[in-house]
Amino acid sequence: MKLGTKIGVMVIAAALFASACKKDKDDNNVTPAPVKTKRDHLVEGKWQITSMPTSYTAFGFTQEANLYDSLDACEKDNFATFASSGKVLEDEGATKCSSSDPQVDSASTWSLNGDYTKMTYAASGTFDVQELTETSMKLYQSRDTSIAGFPVSYKTTIIFKNIK
Repeated sequence: MKLGTKIGVMVIAAALFASACKKDKDDNNVTPAPVKTKRDHLVEGKWQITSMPTSYTAFGFTQEANLYDSLDACEKDNFATFASSGKVLEDEGATKCSSSDPQVDSASTWSLNGDYTKMTYAASGTFDVQELTETSMKLYQSRDTSIAGFPVSYKTTIIFKNIK
């Protein structure tokens, strides 16, 4: 085969190959999955507290504790579902502390600010959102109050896992 013919065959083969690849690419038209927001992560799960490190400052002294450790076993299996409607469904879990308690309480509400850095949870106030992913959430709150007229400062981080 002459050199000119070989080059011609190669050019035609390359053109066919390139157009075949392009056609395959166009036929696949795969749309990427939408990126989920922190709000999406929040409403797509059941959230259970796993830790509550807290520091208290009163009379110039600071004490640290993990409030989760002081919860009863019947409280540790509780979980919350944050409905897209803004309601919080607080479930007693497998073990109720009192048989007369409702299994699910839906009296609380929640909201996130526009940039997902603050969460208002009606039962407990406003928290800084330190982390909110598909699997974990960390909420931080600092409060100043008084006990018997004496100032007390609390700093608490509530750590949740998504148990879906």
